[in-house]
Amino acid sequence: MLPETTARSAHGAPFRTGRASYAQAHRFAMEDAQPDHPQRTLRTAYRIRGPLDPERLASAMSAVVARHDALRMSLHPSEEELRYRVHNRVEWPLIREKSVTVAAGAELAPELVRALDDELLDRFDRSVPPLASARLWELGSDDWLLSLKIDHMIADVLSVGVIGAELSRAYQGETLPIPGLSFADWIEQQDAYFRGEQARVDRAYWDATLAGRPNGWNTLLPDFDLSETAGNAPGAVSLALPTGLGASISAFRRSNRLTPHMVYLSALVLCLARRTGDPDVCVLSATANRSRDLAELVGWCAHGLAYRFLAGQAETPAELARLVRAGCMNVMTHQRYPLLRWRLDNDPGELGRRLRLPYVFLHPITEYFTAPAFAGLDTELVDGTGVEADPCLGFQVRHTTGDEVTLSLHHGGFGYTRAHAERLLADFADALRILTERPDSRLRDLEDWLGR
Repeated sequence: MLPETTARSAHGAPFRTGRASYAQAHRFAMEDAQPDHPQRTLRTAYRIRGPLDPERLASAMSAVVARHDALRMSLHPSEEELRYRVHNRVEWPLIREKSVTVAAGAELAPELVRALDDELLDRFDRSVPPLASARLWELGSDDWLLSLKIDHMIADVLSVGVIGAELSRAYQGETLPIPGLSFADWIEQQDAYFRGEQARVDRAYWDATLAGRPNGWNTLLPDFDLSETAGNAPGAVSLALPTGLGASISAFRRSNRLTPHMVYLSALVLCLARRTGDPDVCVLSATANRSRDLAELVGWCAHGLAYRFLAGQAETPAELARLVRAGCMNVMTHQRYPLLRWRLDNDPGELGRRLRLPYVFLHPITEYFTAPAFAGLDTELVDGTGVEADPCLGFQVRHTTGDEVTLSLHHGGFGYTRAHAERLLADFADALRILTERPDSRLRDLEDWLGR
């Protein structure tokens, strides 16, 4: 155990050390107990067209590593606890891969797609920073593929956008300031919060909110296979909505004073109530868990929240949306207390255990991965960028300012096939249509409302 907050590495360089966050400790214990469980990583890949300067890009990477202590963090288990070390100097190498010729405007070659997929299976040695990798392929004249992979232990999806944006700024010659609060500072502040009175108030709220629900935050759809022999291969499907429906969604949001997240959450509650016949609906989502002044902090700060609604209390789709809005406001008041922490506080034996039942997750309505704007270069996100799937159904919505809407569903485990996912995504789209185009219709008139 290392009780001090400042120590020295084997090479004599000073570093900061402390107790890892509860989320890091849980994830580490889960992977240690189950060697077959993959490390959770965040991978983004960008197709870059133009005169990219690899040396300039490598220099930009060094500037980003120097700015964020999370990218200089390593993790070290002991008999008592998991601890982090933040090193003063860490090199983040840009790995130049063998060139692969791709015709101008053509899709990526199959071997490149396989390389990106296989990259998710490679494990980081968490005792050696950085817990991140960067690979660059030259595809032809002024045509490049850049892949960034980051261990979820040190970063969340919001961090990916921060890193991409800062790489582009540093590439263009901007000097990046050191953040006022580091990820290690954030971990210490979170630990102090858990020991305080506000955490006890917030925990009491979650105790009351989730009380009496037989499956906790889990959702058991009729077409889930809960047998031990069920397949676990993850996958994803997408569905583009008609432009007219996108416009209806925006109009409904404005007329009912809802956020985009509230609209899509309302539709998902409607969809699940119809699918299960159960009015007691629980959907998980996430909060960035950062104040506005910490918007550019890199670290694993985001955590899950539970939204529970009794859909049978609403007579119309519009009433259901107002019910969801009120519930969202309550959750926001207590959002600092993470759902995972609630689970561990109520049953410490859950530390390190994988989830055994499926849940439904609605990602925040945003563009998680935005391509960096390197100076004078055309950069686009490569399809397939994502996160290793947990045993859940993860809905993601991309709604542009031009009312173009794409729904995506990531599925993993419990025998949920692509055909299952496509049907569920179509049901979600139908629920959006009912909510926004027939807001004052009677829910009980729906043929399949609550088991009818």
